Amino acid sequence: MKKYKIKKSIFLLVSVLLLTAFYLPGAALANTEKNDIKYITLGDSIFYGDLNGDGKIDTRDYVLLQRYALGVIEEFPIGNTQAADLNGDEKINSLDATLMGRYILGIIDQFPVSTNAIYASIDTSIKHQTMEGFGASIAYYQNWLIDHPNKAEIYDAIFNELGLSILRLNNWYITYENESSFDDHAKEIVAEAKKSVGEDLKIMMSSWTPPAYLKSNNSSGGGTLKKENGEFVYDKFADYWYDSLKEYENIGVVPDYISIQNEPDMETEYESCVFDKNENGNNAVYAKALEAVYNKLNSSMDNPPKILGPEVLGIGYNNFDGYMSLINTDYLDGLAFHLYHGGDENQPDSFNNELLKIKNKYPNIPKYQTEFYRGDAFNTAWIIHNCLVNGDVSMYLYWDLIWGESGGLVTIEFPWDSNQWTTPNGYILDDKYYVLKQYAKFIKPGYTRVDASVNSDDIKISAYISPDNQSISVVLLNTSSSSETVALDFNGFTASNSEIYRTSEDEKAEFIGSLSGGNTVLLPAKSITTVILK
Repeated sequence: MKKYKIKKSIFLLVSVLLLTAFYLPGAALANTEKNDIKYITLGDSIFYGDLNGDGKIDTRDYVLLQRYALGVIEEFPIGNTQAADLNGDEKINSLDATLMGRYILGIIDQFPVSTNAIYASIDTSIKHQTMEGFGASIAYYQNWLIDHPNKAEIYDAIFNELGLSILRLNNWYITYENESSFDDHAKEIVAEAKKSVGEDLKIMMSSWTPPAYLKSNNSSGGGTLKKENGEFVYDKFADYWYDSLKEYENIGVVPDYISIQNEPDMETEYESCVFDKNENGNNAVYAKALEAVYNKLNSSMDNPPKILGPEVLGIGYNNFDGYMSLINTDYLDGLAFHLYHGGDENQPDSFNNELLKIKNKYPNIPKYQTEFYRGDAFNTAWIIHNCLVNGDVSMYLYWDLIWGESGGLVTIEFPWDSNQWTTPNGYILDDKYYVLKQYAKFIKPGYTRVDASVNSDDIKISAYISPDNQSISVVLLNTSSSSETVALDFNGFTASNSEIYRTSEDEKAEFIGSLSGGNTVLLPAKSITTVILK
């Protein structure tokens, strides 16, 4: 992609004409959009942009288009309004005027409608959330990874190739009264991750359960905090968190974020602990446990981790708001939730209402989706898109980065007997691995989501600009069953190179080249495409 230079004289001329169009008599209050396009035959083809019939596209056509969009005139000298629909959306408005202005200035050399392309616009002046990154969890099967004979390949695949910037861990620190038992698999995993990602790798740690001796049922599965002298042991729960963080620090694992309880609204036979949303039940209350942990960490640590919560199972049934009702948001650095209810993974847009509720109710607190796995590969991309665009989510974490036997972004085959393997190297990359890569590899912490729009309901688009404003990553989803061509308008952003990576039925996050003339890109049916400008 070449850099474009705009001649000052032409820019000033177009600017004057724009002002003239706005201040003609009767135009001062006009701001209309024309939909009554007249389709007539002009020989064998339509000369898009030539509105006065002189065989050229210049500033006279630009003024006519502006006056028409503003309602000052009702028709063009050529008598055909279709020639002014430059992006092919069957409307005549400011988008068409912008395209003509950019054509006259030499920024583009053809209109989207001329190539039958869908028009997409990226506006870097309108900024949304700053991204903290993409990641996944290693909470189980750690020994399958550590003992695997090809673990070096697997480490490279899950960190370097996938491009994750966040690793979520289970807090496995368990104490039995005065006797400690500590699972330190995280030491090697984090060390290997940082070899690939660097020290910028962020660690999130969630607790599935406090130690059994702090539980009402003396078990790691189910139950709630126990009581002493009629009161729940919130202070001892806070001590457990402080002690565990110090022990992890001793092995080189220092979490940047913690969640005091994974899914406090769910009781299971495996590791879990129930914390109620209010005091109407018989269990310990999440808000009080949070307060105790916050006070302990902030009084005892120089640099305590950020606390995310309430990390509930899902966002439906007013569940999230129920937990937030008693929480002092001063104790939270971000709102965390999972997506196991509040929408249907087979209908990604069904999550939008609940995502928008959270975004609108808590506009000034960062939002984090910290665990989800359901849905097929394409719908996973669509759900990620909705979380980022409709939920203003700053961090998206897939559930299982690795799993044994079957499941996870990477399935690890039985490490102790290669005769049981179904693959040459003993591990399998899932289709969702490549979907997450379309985001994680090209959108790094510190990137900011910027405005992006497209004139097709079938195309989903989001765009992100780097902290130094030198690079843009655009992710496009084609949800239709047919291929589409999209023309990208970067509205003045210039770059010297472009790269395109695509995941489709036959491609897995593959490099397919650079943008073609007019910044057009082909999107196969049910595909995810990432375009990078730099």
